Amino acid sequence: MVGAALAAVVAPRVALAHGDSGGTQLPKDAPPVTKDGEEAKATFKRIEADAGLLGLVKATIEKGERALARAQGAKLSSDDEGAHLLSKLALGLAKDAEATIRAADAEKKADDAQAKAAELAEEVTRMKTLLAETEAHRATVAADLARAQDDAKKTAGDTAKKEEKRLEKAVDPKDKKKQGAPKQ
Repeated sequence: MVGAALAAVVAPRVALAHGDSGGTQLPKDAPPVTKDGEEAKATFKRIEADAGLLGLVKATIEKGERALARAQGAKLSSDDEGAHLLSKLALGLAKDAEATIRAADAEKKADDAQAKAAELAEEVTRMKTLLAETEAHRATVAADLARAQDDAKKTAGDTAKKEEKRLEKAVDPKDKKKQGAPKQ
């Protein structure tokens, strides 16, 4: 009975290097124990410094940091192979987080480009409409100008004929006889 009670008291306090302690026994900022771990830690810091898309990969970063902490625990318990594997896992998670951020950036750029293309297409449509309206207006103005020129020629011709007739009447010899010489 004493053995069972002792086991119940001691068991929850045992630090498990490879997991399932719920992360309560793992250090918050474990130092990397391999080159892969160093690279993973540097990548996590770089991602955390750019807080723009951090929420998108926060869970992945937390898993990677737990893997680094577990790698330290494995190294402390002389499990070099486990430390190496856990460091590689952390590095893989770091690369996944970076790829996710790059994909999100690419998607945002694609969305921006698509919006810009739609805006430009709308502007082209407006310009085509404006050009068609301008062409129609130009044709109307050209027709009005032609009519005005024809009317001006007609009017000028009619006016010239009327003036010619008036001048003919004014100097018509028959008219001179009728008018006669001025009386004195």
